[in-house]
Amino acid sequence: MEMGTKQQIIGIFTLTLGLLMSSCGNIRNRTLMVVDEVKPNVESAFQGITAKEPEEGAKRDRLMLDVHYNDWLGERQNVNTGWRSIGYNWNFYHDMPLNKKSTVSIATGLRFGKSVIQHNGLFQVGDSINQSVLMSNNNMEFARTNQRFVQSHLELPLELRFRGANKKSYRFTLGGSIGLRLNSYERWREGSEKFREYNHANALIWRAGAYMRLGYNRWSFYGAYYLTPWFQGNGNSKLNTVQVGVSFSFF
Repeated sequence: MEMGTKQQIIGIFTLTLGLLMSSCGNIRNRTLMVVDEVKPNVESAFQGITAKEPEEGAKRDRLMLDVHYNDWLGERQNVNTGWRSIGYNWNFYHDMPLNKKSTVSIATGLRFGKSVIQHNGLFQVGDSINQSVLMSNNNMEFARTNQRFVQSHLELPLELRFRGANKKSYRFTLGGSIGLRLNSYERWREGSEKFREYNHANALIWRAGAYMRLGYNRWSFYGAYYLTPWFQGNGNSKLNTVQVGVSFSFF
């Protein structure tokens, strides 16, 4: 191939590459910026890890984690609870905005929750005992340590949500839930030995409660009170759960 032909090919290739680069725009921060004077005006489809929210009716707070401290209210008989009373809720929501700016919405879905209460009391249980009564360990030999009452539930929540138009805004949520108990037991240690007690026949199979969240952007303060007690029937200690903690919204 002659030298003049090679130079012509290189020149045509360079000119074509320059036209393509000038028509596409500039890449800044992994987002394609389009030059207004160039037609057609095509935007980049790349929006980063998370998709860009629509201008109207954006859905938010669909996967949330609540981490909370648990305590008993009711007939405690001077029983103390400890700082290891930490539980959690995994919340999976379907968010349904009620207006175009998505400042008001309702949400429902499924929640898996675990309640943990560390205490220094004593429940008398057995085949011949039909009541679950919480008693103080005063005036008795008590070798148990790190004693915790654990329950897990699968619940159906329903929420009314108020928030700002922007994604980074204040949030206020009022909610209620009803669910079924999946598990219930006590666990403790005596020296190097571990024990677990499942024989609380009076443990209520379902529970219902109300809760609220107040926060900004992804973080919120969380508080809940369960209207149903831990045990059902006359003669049992009336113990209701209160929870205080924080919530984090993944998306």
